[in-house]
Amino acid sequence: MSAALMLTILLQAAAATPSPTPGATPVPTPTPSARGLAGPRTLQDYARERRLKTTPDAKGTGTTITVGAASGTASASPPSASPAAGGEAPAVDTPSAADVRVVTVSNDGIVDAVGAVRVSGTIRNAGDYTVCGVVILVKIVDNKGNYLASAQTPPDVNILPVGEMTSFHTSVQAPPGVRGARTSSDNRDVTEGSTTMAGDWKLLGGAEAKVVDAAPCPK
Repeated sequence: MSAALMLTILLQAAAATPSPTPGATPVPTPTPSARGLAGPRTLQDYARERRLKTTPDAKGTGTTITVGAASGTASASPPSASPAAGGEAPAVDTPSAADVRVVTVSNDGIVDAVGAVRVSGTIRNAGDYTVCGVVILVKIVDNKGNYLASAQTPPDVNILPVGEMTSFHTSVQAPPGVRGARTSSDNRDVTEGSTTMAGDWKLLGGAEAKVVDAAPCPK
């Protein structure tokens, strides 16, 4: 075989075999190593991560959270409601004059020879405590209700238990010019004072009374 024929055969063989394209060469995909694979997370994994986050580091100090008391407060307990702290003592219910009430009061309608008018009546302890030191203010008025005179008197007893009644008796000095209101059956004036009715006389009217003082009895 001649040299020219051999060269022709080699050229034909080279033209029939396609040359490889650089971009078409497949690139092998690297196989991931077993250490890089991450499997599905379980509840135990979450719990373990939570413990790691909430547990203080062995070298660090855990953070303390104070609930309720403000920073710098020595105690979270509420202040004591002691009466001394507020400076006020608790109110104590004690008897007063309002607990003793006048039940009846009247005068006898006579102005005596020295101008005195006899007044009597009854009082009752309507409170919750036995009372002592009761003082009653008694007034006399004329037949038109105008004030004439007054006097103070204690009751007939010194100690008045709860719910009990007692009487009182006193004389009130009337001012000059007041005559008694009582008359006899034949309409004659029975005033025990002056028998001379000349001048501007006032006719004695009724009487009024009020309890002005009362105190608890000593135990």
